Amino acid sequence: MAKSSRYTRSVLQSPKSANTALQVLKGALISLLASVIFVLLLVGFSLLQEDVTLDRYLQYVMIMITLLSIFIGSAWASHKTQSQGLLVGISVGILYSLLSMVIGIELNPSTLSVSILLTKLAAALAAGALGGLVGLNL
Repeated sequence: MAKSSRYTRSVLQSPKSANTALQVLKGALISLLASVIFVLLLVGFSLLQEDVTLDRYLQYVMIMITLLSIFIGSAWASHKTQSQGLLVGISVGILYSLLSMVIGIELNPSTLSVSILLTKLAAALAAGALGGLVGLNL
């Protein structure tokens, strides 16, 4: 007589690539939305304060807003996919960078510096990779 097993095997299905691509797109849109919210908060804060120090450090504040937004979107996307956190995070960072570059060129069609664009892309990749790894472990 054969023994019946008390334990059942659970089969984990790998996420579909279409679902992953959709989550990357949603993560980039969440990053853009987070950027808009942070910029609106910054505008409200600057209207309430008449201090010159905010104007002095505005460039650094905008960089932090960008990196934090990419981190949030990457963490959200990799948490939803539950796999390939590093790749999902980097993809969100690249997509956010491309979208923000297109928006920036449309708003201000002045000349672009390749070194500045590469620096922004490298920072976006780092923030996206970190957000992807953190989101995968949430």
